[in-house]
Amino acid sequence: EQIINIAGKAGIEVKEVLVADASRKTNKANAYFTGIGGSKRIVVFDNLINNFSRKETLNVIAHEIGHWYNWHIFKSIIIGIISGTAGLFLINAVFTYFNMVGDFKSILVIILLISIISFLSLPLQNAVSRTFERQADNFTMQATENPDAQIQLMLKLAESNLSNVSPHWYIKYFLYSHPPIMERIEAAKNFD
Repeated sequence: EQIINIAGKAGIEVKEVLVADASRKTNKANAYFTGIGGSKRIVVFDNLINNFSRKETLNVIAHEIGHWYNWHIFKSIIIGIISGTAGLFLINAVFTYFNMVGDFKSILVIILLISIISFLSLPLQNAVSRTFERQADNFTMQATENPDAQIQLMLKLAESNLSNVSPHWYIKYFLYSHPPIMERIEAAKNFD
């Protein structure tokens, strides 16, 4: 019922909440949104229900609702289309400039270019992802009005995932798609 209420605060009508028997395959605790239109459902891993408090579980679910509320999936698709199109134009420009169209060696060049572009764009991709995660965390605390549960959740997740709670800035910049645990805890402590 609390889940349906939080979804309602976000203007999302959820038909049902399902529990996935994930413990047979993984130790991960997770929840996710699925469906469009009238088929929207929230799926909660049994690991989450079994290993976390009710309030912590509610925070995970609210976080996923926050992604939906903030249109993160749609925005990610648009960003992917734009960046993919830009990448194809760049590859085409390189091939045209070096007159490589139809050359067998061009396959190796494509692989190399895609690898370089992917590596160079990783910090930007992760920065966007971290922004989305912060927005979903903020929605969570507004919807549940329970930053203490968010703090406890982050501590448990850090322990169960063996997370580096405060990585060096360049590690975060290049590799972290989510804000480090200590940043998320500080945000919860400073939430008003």
